[in-house]
Amino acid sequence: MEKRTSQQIGAAHETLVRTLLDEWSVRYLWKPRFRTSLGTDIEIDCFLPATTGRPNMVLECKTFGVEAKNPEDSRRRKTQEALWLLLQVRKYCAETKGARLVLITGQMDFRADQEALLKAEMGEDFHIVAVTNKELLRQLVDARPVPRKERQDASGV
Repeated sequence: MEKRTSQQIGAAHETLVRTLLDEWSVRYLWKPRFRTSLGTDIEIDCFLPATTGRPNMVLECKTFGVEAKNPEDSRRRKTQEALWLLLQVRKYCAETKGARLVLITGQMDFRADQEALLKAEMGEDFHIVAVTNKELLRQLVDARPVPRKERQDASGV
């Protein structure tokens, strides 16, 4: 059996997320592009316009291929990609400044040190959630606020 490429693994993960959003009848833009105040064009996986009680929301999908030649290297690269993109989303893009940021993982999680770095840099209303945790994802997408304790429990931190 042939191993799937990183692109195939990522596309399958994104399809799963998109299917959930469709099942929940959520309004979203898939793969929108934005220009930052630094003049960089960025593309995010998903943008959900604000609703009553919930700010704009950015979903970014990152999965580490269990089939990758070097899973640890895959984790390192995905951490760097997420940090680079989400810093721009959080600080340098007028349309997404103040948005709720949700990093959706696949079967494997970030290491604790990688997760700590991302959380420290992204600040409040940043969440790392496995795609299998549909209840928490739904709660984040809905207008209901997410209690601090629940956010911590979901990530194991």
